[in-house]
Amino acid sequence: MDADDIPPLVAADCPLLDIDPAGRDRVLAAYAAAREQWLRLRKQAPEELANSEVAQAVRQIVEVRRRLARQTYLVGFLGPSQAGKSPTVNNLVGRKVSPQGEGEATTCVVTRLAIAPKDVLTLHYFSGERYRERRTKLCDWAQLPNTDNMTEAQVLDKLASHTPSQKPGSSARRVLAEDVPYLRCFLKSHQDHAAGLIAPSGKAVDASFEQRDTLLTHGTGLASSPSLLLAEAVLGFPSDVLDAKLELIDCPGIGASRSVDSLLTKEYLPTLDGALVFCRADEPFAGTVEELLADLKDSFTKHGRGGLASRVWVVVNKMDVPSREAKLGDGDKSLFATVRKFEPKHGIPLDQIVFGCEDIHKLAKKGPFDRAAALDKIKLEPEDESVVAQRLADCPPLQKAFEGLLTDGGVGYLRTLIREVIGKAVAGQILRDAEAVLRDAGVELDAAVKRAGNPLKAGELQAARLWWSVISGQTAKLSSRNAFFEERGKQLRVDLEAEFDKAAQPNTLRLMSPDELLNMQYPVDAAHLQDELARRLDQMNKDGFDDVATALAAGNLPELDVRGDSTPMALWRRFRAEDAGNTAWLADALPTLYQPALLGQLASPHVATPLDGATYRALLVGKIRSAAHRGTRLVSDRVRSRLKQLAEELRRRIGTPA
Repeated sequence: MDADDIPPLVAADCPLLDIDPAGRDRVLAAYAAAREQWLRLRKQAPEELANSEVAQAVRQIVEVRRRLARQTYLVGFLGPSQAGKSPTVNNLVGRKVSPQGEGEATTCVVTRLAIAPKDVLTLHYFSGERYRERRTKLCDWAQLPNTDNMTEAQVLDKLASHTPSQKPGSSARRVLAEDVPYLRCFLKSHQDHAAGLIAPSGKAVDASFEQRDTLLTHGTGLASSPSLLLAEAVLGFPSDVLDAKLELIDCPGIGASRSVDSLLTKEYLPTLDGALVFCRADEPFAGTVEELLADLKDSFTKHGRGGLASRVWVVVNKMDVPSREAKLGDGDKSLFATVRKFEPKHGIPLDQIVFGCEDIHKLAKKGPFDRAAALDKIKLEPEDESVVAQRLADCPPLQKAFEGLLTDGGVGYLRTLIREVIGKAVAGQILRDAEAVLRDAGVELDAAVKRAGNPLKAGELQAARLWWSVISGQTAKLSSRNAFFEERGKQLRVDLEAEFDKAAQPNTLRLMSPDELLNMQYPVDAAHLQDELARRLDQMNKDGFDDVATALAAGNLPELDVRGDSTPMALWRRFRAEDAGNTAWLADALPTLYQPALLGQLASPHVATPLDGATYRALLVGKIRSAAHRGTRLVSDRVRSRLKQLAEELRRRIGTPA
């Protein structure tokens, strides 16, 4: 490994991070420290670089540098086929730049949209290696394995008599209708056009901007074409409405009639810094959207701490499709209630939600119009606006998104987010992720340096492996149903219900009006129960630590220095002390018991079953049981994560446990 593998990094290399000089300087210092550790290790103990964990730390440092030194942020436009991604791009820019198709599919090539002095289109064709990787993947997806050593002609001959299995219950991946025809055209395109286009390191060709629709979208039928050999395309155009530091990546819609569209999009996810995920308003949690959000979370986790906050914005598009009843219906199945679930379900804050409607945008482009016309486009009456306002009264971010929808179909609201918010948010998240990754990588490299300078003796190594085995066993016990925490979780529910009845007094509740229950009693009860929940979970956490300590002590394990002069038991006691009385790790994950929307609708005099004392108690008891279950799980997970931390300290001392 050469020193150039991890070159120095200075502020001038990271122009995008000027937005936060203090954060940038912290990350650059962390990078310099990690690089210095790597240089020391390379000089003093190069054999440690073969350790899998050390090698992973080095790869992470290299990846962090690549991301920090980017000249533009890459923000993907992702979502199911026909979710309106490309039209939204064109509406944002104010002219047609992104290709739009008709029918079942549109964009067929990953297309990078960048600010440029004039209209340009550059086509990037596969390198030989990337073509072979794509061919192998397409063959495997068409249930045609073991083709790596075949020529295109041989694979085509095999395809002539090939029928993919579609038996019910088959473990094979489902082959879509156009997978085999597409593969056939892909191979034929290579035969017809590869000679002038596919080079060992790829080839870039300038093309006519006016030909982008023909070159970058699926046609009405499949045929041999140079376009099928494209790795990506770059569309450049002048614009004063987008942030020049952002590149928008228009990806093919997933879940269409051919698997290659999903393949192209998912292959590109690891390169993205952020994403706009489009979904249809009539099915915001369609399977393809759920799968895409899960893939994005996995991708971002590999580059930092994961999570979709400040990374992913959701565009709930085609708001004209759901019926009035679907938008305004009671219960948690109405559209606005469903959209709220992006936060608890995927960790996407509601200020990262946008509503979109092409028909309202077209109306706005024609000139002044009244709100009644906009409401009509989404199947609502003028009087329904007050109903929406009531439904969103406790959620200002969705109020703003709905106002943006009625103003111009959401385009102006989204444009403001892209120009003023998304770049800053993504930059901040990249810095936070980079700092965390570099800190962890530095710890790993530092452990390797110390390990090389103070290797374990034979007896110590045996003791370390005994400790490793016992700690791993305790961690496994907490990975499934655990009698210790199950018992305490049940008792927690009983205690909290008793505490509620003691404080609220059911007889008193029966005499209260719906308004008194909602505005007077509920805030008091919720605050008291929240405090009790936090206090009791803190005690449960201490008890969990003590239970593990008892199990570790019962093993009569030999003494062992793990970190300086700290033994495993001393470290475990330190972890317990750090967590005692500190429930910050619970704050973000534990659901709050005070949710006015839960009772607000029942407090209305217009509902069939108004809020009364019995209903109020039943709802609160349900919230108590849910919060107790969730809290118990969080405590169990916390103790398990601390065990993993202890195991990690031990692994760094050993090098390789086995």
